[in-house]
Amino acid sequence: MINKGVNRMRLVSIHVIVAFLVCGIALSVTGIVHAEDLEISNPSWDGWEGSYDFGDVALGESETATFRFESIGSSRVIIYLLWLTSANTPPYDPIANPDDPINPTNCLGSFCIDPATHPGFPNVMAVGDFFMVDVIFAPLSLGEQNVYLYSYSDDRYPPPGTVSFISLEGTGVEASVPEPSTLILLGAGLAGVALLKKRFKN
Repeated sequence: MINKGVNRMRLVSIHVIVAFLVCGIALSVTGIVHAEDLEISNPSWDGWEGSYDFGDVALGESETATFRFESIGSSRVIIYLLWLTSANTPPYDPIANPDDPINPTNCLGSFCIDPATHPGFPNVMAVGDFFMVDVIFAPLSLGEQNVYLYSYSDDRYPPPGTVSFISLEGTGVEASVPEPSTLILLGAGLAGVALLKKRFKN
């Protein structure tokens, strides 16, 4: 009886070990146990969200969003492309590609990649390396507008994965017109400044 009990315990232990091995292999195949190599973040996000809304921006004004690209895996990651595109499925044209050797462009419609923050690609990032890219929304027309910030890397595990699209949205609105009382106060203030300048000259 004791031997039978011991044998049963051994069988149970073997089954548990086999189960763990099978689960481990399954998780490895599906990529669940792997962490992504590249992290894209924005201060307004809580984890990966994949979209950013600039909100209402008056014509003649602009808003800027900053996106952080960081190598967080156990080995280096390479980012090959960082564009603005009009669609998140092929064909992507029109695009804004600051690295185009013939016709480099930073802007697509009302959205622009700030060239001062564009590091150039391909970009090999060692573990812990990061860079920040600014995208500016300066509406050229009224109404809702949308483009995508597209990146292509060797990151195999989402999010974001090899291909990433961040939907960028913004709405162009009319610039506010000052109230008449505000204009009167502004005129009075300018007149006072002119009078002071005249006195100092005298």
